[in-house]
This record gives sequence, structure tokens and C-alpha cells, in this order.
Amino acid sequence: ISLRDALTGCRNRLSLRHDFPDYIEHELFTMMLDVDDFKSINDQYGHDKGDIALEQTGKLLINTFGANHCYRYGGDEFLVICPEIEREEFHRKAESLMENRPVIDVGNDTIQVSYSIGYSHGKPNDESTLRNMLILADNRLYQAKRSGKNAIVGARYQ
Repeated sequence: ISLRDALTGCRNRLSLRHDFPDYIEHELFTMMLDVDDFKSINDQYGHDKGDIALEQTGKLLINTFGANHCYRYGGDEFLVICPEIEREEFHRKAESLMENRPVIDVGNDTIQVSYSIGYSHGKPNDESTLRNMLILADNRLYQAKRSGKNAIVGARYQ
């Protein structure tokens, strides 16, 4: 069974379940990224353009954070788990994602893909804590969406 998503090149949920124990007892950042208005891209320009947005997002994540820490979480949502990374480096990489968002050619026009990002950081001492960090990152993702999208919002896991 494959551990990588064929479209994006990112690891998949099965891989995440396999990797989960490796993240325990490490200081880390968990980041959820969602392609803003993805349904509109599919509806207005076709699923092939939506696939391009997903594929290019996967490549951008892998190039920024490394192939072993990027997961396609579902649909147009991605997860990145960054162990042992300094706060400044994580923020630099997250900002780099926003600066290098894909531009997709759609005939006489282009689409500038945008992202909403939520993250949490901390040191999980068990799998339950790591799951809670993912929930916090997801909550921050939705806070970014509510604040107007194309934003990064994060929090320290207590």
C-alpha cells in the first residue's frame, strides 16, 4: 500500500498513522494548510485546474519543509509536522509559502492560489497530546479563514 498521495507527492493519512509515534517527546510545530476557495476553483475552472492547485501546493510544501514531514490530510487540506525546528525558521518557511503561492494559467487569465494556515507548537509527551496539537492547529486554521483568509494564525500548546 502506498504511503504517498499520487497527486501531490505528500505522505498520506496511512503514513501519518505510521509516523505518529516518531513525533512524541520532540519540540515541534504542527501546521494545517488549506487552499482558500478551492471549491470555487473546481467549479469555475474545472477539476483539472483544482488538481494543478493541489499538485503545486504539495510540491511547494515538500520543497519548503521536506518530503518526510508533509501530509495530504484530506481534500485540499495539508498537514506539516516539523520536529526540532527553531521558531524563527518555522515562521520564515511559513511566510515563504505565502510568498511563493502557485499561479495557475486558465486561458486568458490566471488564478493566484491563496492559503489559510493554522499552527501550534509544543512538545507532546504522548499521542493524545499530539492529536490535541493537531486540533489546535486546525482551530487556528479556521480562525485564519474567519479573519479573511490568506493568513497565518498560531498558538503555543499548553
